[in-house]
Amino acid sequence: MSEATELRKESRERYQAPNFWLERARESQRFMREFGGSDDWMLYRNYYRGNFGSEYFYNLFYIYIRSIMPSVYYRNPTVINTPMRQFGPDPDPVRIIGARVFDSIDAFLMKRMNFKDVIRDVIFDAICSSQGVVKIGYSSEYGDLGKATDQMLGSDKSFVEHNTDVRNGMPWIARTEPETFCVPFGTRRKRQTPWIIHMILRATEDVRNSPYYKGTKDLAGTHLNLMQEYFQQNQLVNFAENSDWTELHEVYDKRHGTIGTYIPTLPSADGDKDPL
Repeated sequence: MSEATELRKESRERYQAPNFWLERARESQRFMREFGGSDDWMLYRNYYRGNFGSEYFYNLFYIYIRSIMPSVYYRNPTVINTPMRQFGPDPDPVRIIGARVFDSIDAFLMKRMNFKDVIRDVIFDAICSSQGVVKIGYSSEYGDLGKATDQMLGSDKSFVEHNTDVRNGMPWIARTEPETFCVPFGTRRKRQTPWIIHMILRATEDVRNSPYYKGTKDLAGTHLNLMQEYFQQNQLVNFAENSDWTELHEVYDKRHGTIGTYIPTLPSADGDKDPL
């Protein structure tokens, strides 16, 4: 094996180590707090809901959001496909018919995926936290694209995915909490980042029964790590502590073209953190 191949292998192993990604997620959260003002995001959401604590204020924040949101999203979003000109001044009639067919398909998909509701929620996030995060996928919300089945049957033959907007053999779109979306320090555009981490909270039973995770057979109890501060801000920490939840970190490593999921609080036999 050549020296260059050995170096690539070492680099890949280092980047795939869960400890490495746990530190990257912590750095990203510090970046959001210091430069993104993430500590105030929940405060702005509470303003919208009229939650000002013991004092009473006229809720201008609610009026501002309710007036600006309809101007930046379509109430009934549609897609119009335009056929490309091939030869001559007019497009081929077959292409025109094909474009109308694609119009109908796109309209069906956007309605089936609840596209309007997702975009409305993301715009609200963008106003309150300066970023709106959309996650897209196909067939399964957490599983392998090539092996997904309808609602993902687990090892005990029960469903381990419960989002009815995610259907087998269909694309889907979902809002992602800005606090759970991690990128490298200093990132300005998503297309510039070498990696993305999405912190997910799932029921431990679903994680244990999922056919796509390993090392979770005896997983039990609540696992909260970096999302602890997020839950404190949302006043849900007591709920989470008394429930059986597992924190997962879904890592998209663009450097090596891989996607992996880790439990940051699950120790392995050698004391490291275990990938799923």
